[in-house]
Amino acid sequence: MKTALIALGAVLMCAGAAQAQSNVQVSGLVDVYAGSVHAPGGQRKGTVGSGGLTTSWWGISGTEDLGNGLKAGFALGAFMRADEGTPGRFNGDAFFARDAHVSLSGQWGTVKLGRAMAPNFLPTILFNPFGDSFTVSPLVMHANMANQIGVDQTTTASDTGWSNQITYSTPAWKGLSANIHYQFGEQASKRSAAAAAGTSFIVGIRHRF
Repeated sequence: MKTALIALGAVLMCAGAAQAQSNVQVSGLVDVYAGSVHAPGGQRKGTVGSGGLTTSWWGISGTEDLGNGLKAGFALGAFMRADEGTPGRFNGDAFFARDAHVSLSGQWGTVKLGRAMAPNFLPTILFNPFGDSFTVSPLVMHANMANQIGVDQTTTASDTGWSNQITYSTPAWKGLSANIHYQFGEQASKRSAAAAAGTSFIVGIRHRF
C-alpha cells in the first residue's frame, strides 16, 4: 500500500518538473438569486441567496501528458456563497470541499486519490428534474445535506463528496462506464467499521435521426 502511493506521488512530481504538454485551467460558476423563500417549519422571507439552481464554486485543474497514453492530473475546487462573499457552503465547510485530488489515467481508465464526488451524488442529479439544486430540490437536500439542515438523513454518507477516497473510473464501453469508490476511515483498530464503499454507473445513449 505504501509503495503504491509513493510510486504515484513520484509520477506526479516528475510530471510537474517536466512541464511538457501541460494544461492548467481556472473554472467555476456563480449562481445568485433573489426571491421569496419559505423553508419547512419557518416563515416566508425575501432573500438574495447563492446557489439557486447549482452551488457556486471555483477551481483549478490541470493535466500533464506523460507519454505512452498516460496522463497525470489534479483538481482543487472550492464552494462559495456569492451573496455574502464567504467560502464554503456553510460555516465550517472545508475550503476545498468540492475537489482536492490527484489522478493518473490511461487506456485502462482513471484512478483518483483524495477528495472527490461521492457515489450517491451523480445518480441523484442525473435523474432529478431540479439537477443539483439545494434550494428547490427536496431530493438533493435529503440525500446530501442532512447533517447541516436538520432533516432526516436518508443516506449513509451525507455529503456530495468523500474525503480520503480512491476512485477508479472505467473507460467507456458502448456508452457505458462505471465508477468504483472506496473511502478509508483512517481509524486504527476500526478499519471495517470506518471505511465506506460505493459504485455509480453512467450510461450514454447516442441518437441517430
